[in-house]
Amino acid sequence: MLIANLRCARTALGLLVFAGLVLGWLLPSGSCAEDVPPKDAAKRHVLINAASQVLKAKDSWAAVEYLCGQEDSLAATEACGDLMHLFYEQRKDLRLAITFGRAGVQLGLTSAIQADGKNPASARELREEAWALCYDLASFTWPGWAEPGITITGADLALGMDAARANLRLTKVLKKGDLQQSRACWMIGAQYLAAGKLTEARATFAAAASHAAAAKEKADELMNIGYERLVDVLAAKGDAGPRQKLEACKKQLKAVPDGAFFADQIDTALRVFLKD
Repeated sequence: MLIANLRCARTALGLLVFAGLVLGWLLPSGSCAEDVPPKDAAKRHVLINAASQVLKAKDSWAAVEYLCGQEDSLAATEACGDLMHLFYEQRKDLRLAITFGRAGVQLGLTSAIQADGKNPASARELREEAWALCYDLASFTWPGWAEPGITITGADLALGMDAARANLRLTKVLKKGDLQQSRACWMIGAQYLAAGKLTEARATFAAAASHAAAAKEKADELMNIGYERLVDVLAAKGDAGPRQKLEACKKQLKAVPDGAFFADQIDTALRVFLKD
């Protein structure tokens, strides 16, 4: 499993039909779906359906209790992630997205401990899923996306930083390599940026750029340099010099594959944080 883009490390299981039947929720057409074997997808659909019914009839913690009680811990952890994406991306309910995301991280990590020594491959799968969920929790609680319908509180920001740190720690534990370490560092830098800690943000973006360079990923390297320049713009308070350097970096970024997405996101983040 890899962090494929900055928005999220995993995508919700496509066509959440059962949850849609129970609660009237369907992912929008064109939503991304993981390449999940049909047998595994069917199992996750059953879990999502059942958890949705429990949520509707009782409460969110009852739904979490149901998922944590499943024999297949990996499928249950993945179902937590599917529900987190559903609530964030479609229902715009950050509270429930966080509830299921945190439950998935805890279930994945505690189940991995139980699998250690008995089934190392299973333990790694569980930690990888928890690693991905940590990234997504950090991403979903970052205001720099300007996600419509999502309001992020101070408590959400604190959770996001904690999740970002856990993601970086697990990146190292799982030996994910320089590109994934770059993206983990970027997320911590993004959280520092949201907290107004510009010195820490700039240093972390610089570390992320170094890891991207080591991975020979030019778009990621330039993107992180762009975020360094963004921090300089915020710190300069009207000085034209840093803004010119940012525009020059964005021009370089747009010239490389995948760079246009990163450049557009820098513009969005700049609008968000200039308002603050």
